[in-house]
Amino acid sequence: IFGRSGNQKKVFVPQQIVPVVNITYDSSPEDVKRWLESRGFNSETIMSLGVLTGAQLFSLNKSELRAVCKEGNRVYSQITVQKAALEDHSGSSELQEIMRSEEHT
Repeated sequence: IFGRSGNQKKVFVPQQIVPVVNITYDSSPEDVKRWLESRGFNSETIMSLGVLTGAQLFSLNKSELRAVCKEGNRVYSQITVQKAALEDHSGSSELQEIMRSEEHT
């Protein structure tokens, strides 16, 4: 007969609690570095891109990211997700962010 025996125990595996780290156009290089680390990027990627502000990182396209680091495609994908989350949350678009930043210059 197939089925569960009464001797089987459920094994509890604690999940690692990782704080949610997000970046915005106003993020500092330190924020960007923490964001890259929280996403599990390698040290080369973190060193290459962790010196940029959020606005600088968001301005890079896929080919620019690939030229800077081997994980460029994955970084681009994560940036795209992050931008979409920002737009959903704030209701603003990249164009609105750019226009807002140009008003202050």
